[in-house]
Amino acid sequence: MYQLICDYCGEKIQFSELNQKPISCSNCNSSLEHLSVQEISTQQDSIDKKEESHGNGLVLIYQKTGDQITISNFEKVVLGRENFGSEVLGKIPQISRTHCCIELRDNHYIINDLGSMHGTYIGINKTDCKINPDQNINDNDLIFLGREPFLVKFTTKPFQKEVQPDIKKEKLDEAETKKIIKYRCKNCGNDFDRKQDTCPDCGTYGEMELIEK
Repeated sequence: MYQLICDYCGEKIQFSELNQKPISCSNCNSSLEHLSVQEISTQQDSIDKKEESHGNGLVLIYQKTGDQITISNFEKVVLGRENFGSEVLGKIPQISRTHCCIELRDNHYIINDLGSMHGTYIGINKTDCKINPDQNINDNDLIFLGREPFLVKFTTKPFQKEVQPDIKKEKLDEAETKKIIKYRCKNCGNDFDRKQDTCPDCGTYGEMELIEK
């Protein structure tokens, strides 16, 4: 089994054969041709091996190349091109020298932006860590340093309290997601769930705009 994760909207796209690799995201229609394919089973085996040798910690997997940043047995670590993870982050120009920090606080992983130029975001909805500091990190979360996506894998999962689902919040999150994927043709005014280069209704090219509904 293989997987791609869209670096624009965070959509996970899985397929069984390499020749089935999609060229565009089924959710936002962004190009996927520049992304590296991940073999899910191989990636998981690698994580499992790391679990044997590390205590509390996590692994950040760069979704474009598969490069990994392993953070183990830590209370607080600063990430950036000239800080921890520089062997991976140092190759990415839009990541700041001192970009963000991750710390283990009350047995939960917390992330904060450190005044980076392009920002730090968490989750598919890209919660802005500058506006909303002290964001919890969960296993399998996507973290965006600027527009660069990193998948979180816990090597030892911290204790997390069981929280009853907030139905109202889920409905708000669902409504917010719908806002992101609605597009409108400037020429005919019709709305679509995906961004289209050419409007299917009126044939106008390049006149799609993101709207909120």
